[in-house]
Amino acid sequence: LQVENGKILDPIDHKYMVLNDHLKEFSLEPNRALLEDFAYLNNSIKRFFVLSGGYGQNAAAFHLATAFTVSRIIRNAHNPKDVWKESSVGMIFSQAKCVGKSLSLYLLALGQGVPERVNLMFLSGGNQQLCGTSIKKMQESLASTTGVVMIDDPEISKSFSEFLLQVQGRLMFGSKTEGMSHPKAATLVSSNSPEMARTIGRVLRFNYLPANPDGSNPHDEKQLKDLELFMEDKKGGNGLLLAWAIVYFDLWEQVFEDANEVVEKVLKGLLQNLKLQPRWMKGVSSMIIALTMLRLSCGKTPGICDYVLFTCQEITESEIAGPSAMQKLEKNIVKKIRKQSDPILTWLHPSVTVHDVAGNKVPGIAIITSVVDAFPDVSNS
Repeated sequence: LQVENGKILDPIDHKYMVLNDHLKEFSLEPNRALLEDFAYLNNSIKRFFVLSGGYGQNAAAFHLATAFTVSRIIRNAHNPKDVWKESSVGMIFSQAKCVGKSLSLYLLALGQGVPERVNLMFLSGGNQQLCGTSIKKMQESLASTTGVVMIDDPEISKSFSEFLLQVQGRLMFGSKTEGMSHPKAATLVSSNSPEMARTIGRVLRFNYLPANPDGSNPHDEKQLKDLELFMEDKKGGNGLLLAWAIVYFDLWEQVFEDANEVVEKVLKGLLQNLKLQPRWMKGVSSMIIALTMLRLSCGKTPGICDYVLFTCQEITESEIAGPSAMQKLEKNIVKKIRKQSDPILTWLHPSVTVHDVAGNKVPGIAIITSVVDAFPDVSNS
């Protein structure tokens, strides 16, 4: 019971104090009206979708990143012991600059109720040594919240990739001097570089396109600015995604298992030849369900078929593409050398001079055409 001024408070009016100063830095402040007014919450979600249409051809990728954030908030709260079985790492990716990756992270951080841009749930990536945030501090942030920690533009190094594996595995980490802890949060990063091979299957990637086919700006800057102002407004959309997760938590519990079974079957049917990891499938399934519920809650059509197809096309791009023609060629050359069916120098010349595209003479390696033609996965690619 809580008593104030001689009266027992209703549970909805209970107040709590955080005595750990470190945890105070992770406090979230959603607009209270979003929690108290069901219609206002749904209308705010609708406005969020309308304004985020300013991303143009990248709107679908942004919506999936939004759904990833919401699904991780709910799954971390609902099923914390088993989330290691699902992909808990998202990546907003584009090799191009100025396509809205950092803005997307900021908007989604605001959607969680992060009160301002300078916050321990919204980190600078950098190279984790000379600039940005160190791996140790990232670990501390992820061990202190069950939300989604945003990491902007990290260098996708070997050490950072190992860190992402820790995030996914949810196992203990630390040292004798620093003590032990374990990650509780999911993470969403923005990057100009794709994930390294060791983390493929654990990372859900949202690919942003650089420009419209005609070369024009893919974004409506005014619309995105309106979205930013709306999400920054403490009496507007700040904390919108967190509030939605809280209000719809019970409904999620009721529908998730059945919906998840259906979506996973669809994904497995579409992607059966890619041999994707089960944790990837589970992560995508949760994300699709979250997006469907978000859209339905504000009166929009689910669009689930479109989003499933988009997910299959975009998020699995690296898996579908497979090795390049050069990688296939190298593999076939090594295989032929190991077979020793023909003397190497009868079909491969290790030192020749050729002209590059600019007409300059450069050193090269020559292979007899008939040998290359015998490599079917190269000659047909």
